[in-house]
Amino acid sequence: MIGIFDSGISGLLLLEKLESLLPGCPFIYYGDSAYAPYGAKPPEVISERSRAGCNFLINRGAEIIVLACHTTSAVIGQTMHRHLSVPVIEMIQPVVKEAIAASDGKRFGVIGTKTTIESGAYQTALKGLDDSCVVHAKACPLLVPLIEEGWRNKRETKMILRRYLRPLKLMQVDTLLPACNHYQLIYSLIRPRIGKKVHLIDPLATLAAEISSLAFPQNFAVSESVGRQRHRCFVTSRTEYLEKSANYYFNQPLKLTQV
Repeated sequence: MIGIFDSGISGLLLLEKLESLLPGCPFIYYGDSAYAPYGAKPPEVISERSRAGCNFLINRGAEIIVLACHTTSAVIGQTMHRHLSVPVIEMIQPVVKEAIAASDGKRFGVIGTKTTIESGAYQTALKGLDDSCVVHAKACPLLVPLIEEGWRNKRETKMILRRYLRPLKLMQVDTLLPACNHYQLIYSLIRPRIGKKVHLIDPLATLAAEISSLAFPQNFAVSESVGRQRHRCFVTSRTEYLEKSANYYFNQPLKLTQV
């Protein structure tokens, strides 16, 4: 069984992608929704909450842990394996490798939460693979609240996004890494504002491909009769709004259990 940890429920966008890549594979999901978003939380809080959530998944049968949260991956992704008894797949290394391969001029832009950007994790990882690359990072703290508020197509959101992306566009980045799951929901807004010639990396698609290449579906196969109930999803806070959002992210009805 594959365990997916996220600070909230946007990681269900990853689970939706994995459905088609690993048919029949059971997943167990843990979203720390009571403490979401992690983007402005202190690193020590993120580390403590992330370890607790991952151990919850392991205690319920997870044989692989996926950190489906950029902020968690940035803060503790490289050391999480020291604290857990199963393999860990984090987001940053697969996404950075994809970005390096896609880039023509090795001029990268990274957008994400305040904690993700301030950690320097993406900047360090990119430089670690190619020290000739140029990296420009921009924290975008207003985007997640606007997206969660359902303001994806509001004029105010478009204006704020344009302001966030403008410095990266002026720096002539040729590849953009949107280092937050929520941003996948506004790719249609990001694309025209960063430029059609800029490579726009899809971290969730990249991570899903990485998982499917490592997870060997036969090791996790279950009877087709189990159906979609093979997925168990736990959250630390459950509201009607959260359930509606979860169904939207996963693209089908999904039962959330509060723990």
